[in-house]
Amino acid sequence: MLEGNSGNIFSVAIRACLRSEENTVVGDEPVISVIFSQVYLETFINEIIETVPLFDASDGYNEIMILRGRRMSIKGKYDSVKLALSGQRYDGNAYPFRDFVSLVKLRNFITHMEPVRGDWSGWCDPTFLGYLETKNLLSIRQNDSWYQRIKTRKIARWACQTAIDMCKSIADAFPDGMDKDVVKSRVKHLDNSLNKRKTVTKQEPPEGSRTE
Repeated sequence: MLEGNSGNIFSVAIRACLRSEENTVVGDEPVISVIFSQVYLETFINEIIETVPLFDASDGYNEIMILRGRRMSIKGKYDSVKLALSGQRYDGNAYPFRDFVSLVKLRNFITHMEPVRGDWSGWCDPTFLGYLETKNLLSIRQNDSWYQRIKTRKIARWACQTAIDMCKSIADAFPDGMDKDVVKSRVKHLDNSLNKRKTVTKQEPPEGSRTE
């Protein structure tokens, strides 16, 4: 497989996540992690579709080649690639696919805000926010806008870990061989970058400062 640019893109999400965990006050880092985790996911699957068929002529890889140039949602691309490689689709109600879908939704709410009179942050589906709340990802400040409530350390780490685990699921779907080893190695390197840092002891925030 050719080495693409997805790792460089994801490093932006990882650095933002780690900054949010190291800093006393959380700023815009969780939003950065959400957006760049989703961009990483899109870039990663496009790299798979564009490069894998160049190196193998097996049936599964030929099916991936058919996807090249086809207009599909990011969810459709992941499901189709997994089906081509392993003969199985994702379980839409199970991790990581359900959280992957939620990550894509959250990114879309951020970048395609629907205007609401009197609320600059726009509209966000209350049912969707409720799902994030059940996962204990949102700020407890109920009176804040949804955009402010997603600015938590937990959202930043959830976004990055969901992206990593989704890409792991594609790597695991590959048949044994060089491609599988290469893809798994790339994803593992990013996983290590996110999860093998020393824990930083944070000071208590100044009174009135917003944290998660």
